[in-house]
Amino acid sequence: MNANFLGGSDVRHKMSNYFDIQDFIDNRWAEVKLELENIAPTFLHALQAHEGLQKFGFVLPEALPVPEQSFPASWCEVLESTWDITQAIERLKITLELLEGVSERRLARYYYEVWLESAYALCEKTKSLIAHTCKVHLVELEIKRDYQALVDSMVRDEIDKHRTAFVHGANRPAGKTAIAATVMTDFGYWEAAVFIGPGIIKGSTAERNKSDELTVQDYQAILAEMTENVFRSLGYVLEQVDQGVSG
Repeated sequence: MNANFLGGSDVRHKMSNYFDIQDFIDNRWAEVKLELENIAPTFLHALQAHEGLQKFGFVLPEALPVPEQSFPASWCEVLESTWDITQAIERLKITLELLEGVSERRLARYYYEVWLESAYALCEKTKSLIAHTCKVHLVELEIKRDYQALVDSMVRDEIDKHRTAFVHGANRPAGKTAIAATVMTDFGYWEAAVFIGPGIIKGSTAERNKSDELTVQDYQAILAEMTENVFRSLGYVLEQVDQGVSG
């Protein structure tokens, strides 16, 4: 487990101090608003007038005008992706907040595992947002794949190393079985274990929690740094996309 995950200076010095995931979302929504002005100018101006009159205290009918046209599916996909990624960010932050409130090591370990799954999902949703953004801007397929590859190489692949160890087990080439279970096979313990019964599984898990080398504070410090670096790295990738589609 590496507390310096994505924390090397070779990555940090490339980061913009100002651009983050929310900046990318804000820019996409600003683009869609321009698209709204193109496809439904009367609707947009009516809403602007409605908003202005409300500020002066006028009571207006609740019914809103109907737009002349709806957004094409490609723009709706961009908006849906910004929604998804915002929720994924919130899940990651909530997991970190919950971890900060625990005092038991087994709970800290649990939230660490939840965080890994949530961070992995965030990477996938970032790649989806990139794909939909590239689609509406007619970005070449290879360039889109290059952007998505940055998400993999800078963030997801590093998360995957930790995620695989927890989810699948790390000591088999295919990574399919939990480490404690493979030890039982490798050392020929299954016959005795079957005599004892399946309760041995819970006993092994409890023992693993006791022998965990990391403290609650270790888990908290590691995930705090990892969260910051995931956000910074994904922000850096999205900044490249933003510059590419805005140029």
